[in-house]
Amino acid sequence: MIFWGLGATEHVQGTEIIYQLIDLALLTGNVGRPGSGLMPLRGKNNVQGTAIMGDHPKKLPGSVPLAQNVERFEKLWGVRLNPNPGLDGIEMVDAAMRGDLKALIVFGEDVVMSHPYREMTERALSKLELLVLVDMFHNETSRYAHVFLPAASSFEKEGTFTNAERRVQRVRKVIEPLGESLPDWQIIIRLANAMGYGDYFRYSSPEDVWNEIRSAWPAVYGITYERLEKEGGLPYPAPSLEAPPVKVLHVNQFTVGKRARLRPVAYIPSPEQPTEEYPFTMITGRTLYHFNMGSMTRRTGDQVIEPEDFIEISEDDARALGIGDGDMVRVTSRWGSAVVRARISRRVSRGIVFATVHHPEASINYVVSPAVDRISHIPEYKVTAVRIERAS
Repeated sequence: MIFWGLGATEHVQGTEIIYQLIDLALLTGNVGRPGSGLMPLRGKNNVQGTAIMGDHPKKLPGSVPLAQNVERFEKLWGVRLNPNPGLDGIEMVDAAMRGDLKALIVFGEDVVMSHPYREMTERALSKLELLVLVDMFHNETSRYAHVFLPAASSFEKEGTFTNAERRVQRVRKVIEPLGESLPDWQIIIRLANAMGYGDYFRYSSPEDVWNEIRSAWPAVYGITYERLEKEGGLPYPAPSLEAPPVKVLHVNQFTVGKRARLRPVAYIPSPEQPTEEYPFTMITGRTLYHFNMGSMTRRTGDQVIEPEDFIEISEDDARALGIGDGDMVRVTSRWGSAVVRARISRRVSRGIVFATVHHPEASINYVVSPAVDRISHIPEYKVTAVRIERAS
């Protein structure tokens, strides 16, 4: 099997890197057989679930293309659909910056902390006439929010998660939602009612939502709550109530026919190349002890283990710069700067530095380039040209 993490995709050619991995699996015959295939190691526990449910502006539930499925979903939902795709997260910030986007509802993301080129993101969000933040905790984006709606955690709600092996699993409530927090589906219903669209959101339970998904997406029609209770998690495709799910994909044919297509990729270098002024290449990422932007894990005992962000510098580079282990350093790019603690490390090579992303005090995304993947618009978190100096 071929496994990859977020680092493979966070480049200007991230999507095309995955095209090449798919080509490699096809050329070596590592598809359509048990123990073979391609497996993205997702960054969160329900990324596959959100992706397949139509969260992408060009897709509908089942991850089917919007353009070719408008008529079918109009009949299912009884509404007219806009055939033009909406904006993704990066495009929304750009539109807000231009003044074209006036209002935004954000579910469960600290946009200010997580987006690259933070200074521009802050300016963009400050231009919005309405920003509604739906989250468990206040975060850096809260500073720009006009309304905060408290959301329940996964321990306080029912539903399903879908993992990277396509397995749909039940999520069960352990405790009642704390305070005034609500599960996301109830928040969406209340918003719909307030905006005059309540007739389209008549659900009394997460199972009602799932049954609508089954009617919209034939590949999960055979996965019912009753079946999940009896059999445990089930992978899709499972189009039949009686037949077992399909465990191995592409055995006899691909979704495009008997033969798959290879896709040649031409190399395009990142615009972030080291120079005399910015001689280091900075990679950003997570530590073992924190999750994403740290809005949850900074409230746990993990904060004692890893109380602040750091930047790893090779022994040779640190010696040349006169930087000692534990010194505060200023990291500067063409886009901004941040002050963070240095760690002298043998894990990074000369000319490469690695910075963590979890703490707002450092907020290394002030430094990260605004370059994005040309197809998916995933930010290029893994390549930013920087210089490093001791902080005064």
